[in-house]
Amino acid sequence: MTESAVSAAFLEGLILILIKGEGSVDESAALKDFYRSMIDKGAQCFCIDLSNCPYMYSTFIGMLVRMGLDMEQRFGTRLTLTGVSEKNLKLLETLQLSQVFDIKKVPYTDAFKTIEDIPCKPCTNLQKAELILNAHDTLAEISDINKLRFEDVRNLLEKDVERLRRESKPETE
Repeated sequence: MTESAVSAAFLEGLILILIKGEGSVDESAALKDFYRSMIDKGAQCFCIDLSNCPYMYSTFIGMLVRMGLDMEQRFGTRLTLTGVSEKNLKLLETLQLSQVFDIKKVPYTDAFKTIEDIPCKPCTNLQKAELILNAHDTLAEISDINKLRFEDVRNLLEKDVERLRRESKPETE
């Protein structure tokens, strides 16, 4: 696994999120928190640049889909993905997700005035399990094929989340 980082550039109404390294669970959590905070501040236009992201795990893809569906519902726009490699494009097409995004193979090239790192905060095991389950639920909602594709994973994740919830509850006397 390569070292990963998430950063953002702010460009006159557009928030460009740059992914460096593999898109994994940690980047998913950072992306989710950052997206929510920017929505709360009134942001409406997002672009994810994947030109330095050699691979995306299903949890990360599920988070991108959740963002894309949210943007479509809130603003009537699609999430733009730029710098999408052939490998990542094939992955998105296999999961029948190309209709969710505005996909561009060319990376975003405008000059960035300010770039800031988005911290990947540590999550508890329960928070990670819930994030992974939510991402896979999102992928399963896209098509019947994905529902079948992720059925076993989702069943295992549901059991894991339930176990972690039980373990995290304080014992009563």
